[in-house]
Amino acid sequence: MTGRSCRMLRAPLAALALLALRPAHGAPTTVAEAVAAADGDLAALAEAALPAYVFVGGGSGAIISPDGYVISNAHVIRGSSRWRIRTGAGVYHIARVVGSSPGTDLCLLKIEDAEDLPYLPLGDSATLAVGDPVVAIGNPFALGNLDGIPTVTLGVVSALNLDRPHAYDAIQTDTPINPGNSGGPLINLRGELIGVNAQIQTRFGLRQNTGVGYAISANQVRRFLPALQAAEGGTVKAGRLPGLTLNREAEAPATIEAVAEGSAAELAGLRAGDVVVGVDGSRIDNRRALAGVLGRYPAGLEVDLHVRRDDEPDVRSARLMIEQFGTPYVGIEFDPRRRTPLVIGEVEDGSPAAAAGLRPGDTLLGVGRSRIPHRRAYRQFLEQVRPGMTVPFVIRRQRENMVIQVEIAEVQEAADEVALADPE
Repeated sequence: MTGRSCRMLRAPLAALALLALRPAHGAPTTVAEAVAAADGDLAALAEAALPAYVFVGGGSGAIISPDGYVISNAHVIRGSSRWRIRTGAGVYHIARVVGSSPGTDLCLLKIEDAEDLPYLPLGDSATLAVGDPVVAIGNPFALGNLDGIPTVTLGVVSALNLDRPHAYDAIQTDTPINPGNSGGPLINLRGELIGVNAQIQTRFGLRQNTGVGYAISANQVRRFLPALQAAEGGTVKAGRLPGLTLNREAEAPATIEAVAEGSAAELAGLRAGDVVVGVDGSRIDNRRALAGVLGRYPAGLEVDLHVRRDDEPDVRSARLMIEQFGTPYVGIEFDPRRRTPLVIGEVEDGSPAAAAGLRPGDTLLGVGRSRIPHRRAYRQFLEQVRPGMTVPFVIRRQRENMVIQVEIAEVQEAADEVALADPE
C-alpha cells in the first residue's frame, strides 16, 4: 500500500460526501461516522475527509470541531493573523489565528461564524502501532492552489514517540508528503486525525519526499489545545522544568546533579541524586529524552515525574514553567575569505561541532529545514535554537553532500559565533 496516491475529483462523490456529513436534522457529524457508514472503504474515507481539509496559504490544515477550529503548523501561518481558507470540497471561509506555539510548530485558527461544519475528530495517537496504515491529505508544492484539488497519499506508521525539532512526540511515516503538506491531517482508516504533518527528512538539501516524514501526534495537539484556545492571538510556550542541572553524558540516565533554590524543580521536591525515569506515562532513558518529553506539554501544566531515589521509586508532581535558555554554542568559525557559500575555517576542540564530526573545509548548506546561504541566515538560526536541541547540519565535503547531527550546547558568555558574522 505504501506510496499509493490519487488526485481527488471534486465532482459527484465529493458532493455526496458533503450530504452525508450534513444530515437533515442539522447535527454535526464527524468524518469518522461517515467512514463507518461506508464500511471503511478507502475511496469513501478520502471523499468524506475532503470537506474537513483546508488550504491555508501554500500549506494545509484541518477542521477539528463543528464550530470551526482549524489546526495547522505555526510555520504555515507565520506573518498573518487572518486568512481566507478553502476546504477540499471548495467552500471558502474566513479564519483568524487564535493561538500559536512556534516551539512546537502548532497553530489554531477559528472560522468566523461557523456551526455544524464537517470535521476530523482527534484520535488517540497512543493506540497507534508501527505498521498501521495512515492517509495524508495536503497541498504538495502548492499544486492545489492552481486547481483547488488536494492530494491524498497512503502509507504506514514507521516509528512512534520520536523527539524531533519542534515535534517532541512525532509520528514517523512513509506516507508521501512534501512542502505544502505542512499543517495537513494524517488520519487513520477510521477517519480520525492522529497527527499533523509537519516535517520531511531531506538529503543533499533537496526539499522533497524521501519516504521519511514526521507528524505532530494528536495527543500533543490535545495537550496544547486548551492553551491555544485561550491564547487570544498570542503564543503558547512549551513546558520546561527550570532549576535542574543534569549529568552531561548524552546516553547516561537523567541523574540530577543540582537543584536551584526557589526553582520549579525545588518546589516539586526534587533533589540532587534523583534519577528521572518517567514523565506521566513516558519512559525517560537520558537527559535528552527528558527535555523532549517535557516539550510535549504546554507551560503551566502539571505532570508527574517518576524518579528513582536511593534505589526506591518515587513520584513528584511538578508544574512546568517557561525557561530562559542560555546562548547556543556550536563551535565553528567560518573562513573570513568566503562570504557565500559558508566554508568552515575552524572547529573548536571539544565543541559540539567537533563531537559531531564537522571539519574545516566543510561547506554549510543548511540546518534543519532551512538553507543557510550567508552569515545572516546562520545568525537567525542561532536565535531560533536552544541548548540541548539536536539539529541536522547539511554540509558538502569533497563533492559529497551529507547530514551531520549536531547537539547544540550552551555558553555562559555571548556566543563567539554571533560576532563572526559580517554585516550584510
